[in-house]
Amino acid sequence: MKVNIEDINKLKELKISIKSEAYEQGVPNFIIKHPNNYIFFLDEIHRILLIENHKPNFEEIKFEKINKSYIMNLLLLHREWFPVDYQRDYFEKFFDDKKKYSTIGAFITINNKKYLIGSILYEICKQTNFRNNIPNILYEQSIIDYLCTNKKCAYINTIGVIDEYRKLKVASKLIELMIEDLKNKNIIAIYLHVILHNISAIKFYEKIKWKYSGIIENHYDINERHFDAKVFYYIINENYLKKNYTKIKNSKDTSSRNCIQILYKKIINYFNKNNNKYNLINQSDLKKI
Repeated sequence: MKVNIEDINKLKELKISIKSEAYEQGVPNFIIKHPNNYIFFLDEIHRILLIENHKPNFEEIKFEKINKSYIMNLLLLHREWFPVDYQRDYFEKFFDDKKKYSTIGAFITINNKKYLIGSILYEICKQTNFRNNIPNILYEQSIIDYLCTNKKCAYINTIGVIDEYRKLKVASKLIELMIEDLKNKNIIAIYLHVILHNISAIKFYEKIKWKYSGIIENHYDINERHFDAKVFYYIINENYLKKNYTKIKNSKDTSSRNCIQILYKKIINYFNKNNNKYNLINQSDLKKI
């Protein structure tokens, strides 16, 4: 749908106010800097919702992977949601490297055209990233898991929903779908950072039972100012961790020597399984450790 000058004038009269608590002032910088013409800087979805007098409801939303044609929408929405200066190449990696990066979008359809109204972008990373950000997490369980499996963690880069569709549990659904996706990818846990003054986001993660780890000072560098961040995390399969930790803890030998043997055996099995030229190590050598 083409938006004409008359529609723009109508929107100006309605005095749209886009707010995000991720911004210290609550209102995005591009609105503060351009109060008279900021409508031109917004994603098209805001104009369409107002022009069509559309009443948001959860039932109309479809959740699916975002394709590359929505990069510009992601850029505009992220400028609205976050004070970080995201560039186009930041979003391109989510479509160019699909093994590491993933996306889920919330879409609605108006007049046969699909619009993005929410998104979650996340990536798979090394388990050490998780431990560095969550230093107090079930230390023994984490060590046992590191020795006995090949699990990784995931990081939520961004999650956002347009103002008109907030309080409809869209963000909760995006997180639910992400967790289901990560369960099939050998992921042990998920974590994210929240800027300290974003009270609504902090309350949201507390409400959905994510665990608070602590504060990282000066995590964000925005407009030559530094801001602290709270870290929240979620264990995808906590029962798995507890079961394995309890099993090894109750075994006869939980010494460091036994843990080294377990790790050594894992390494041997890996090389023997993946390449015959490494099949030179005798399993009996374990007894010499």
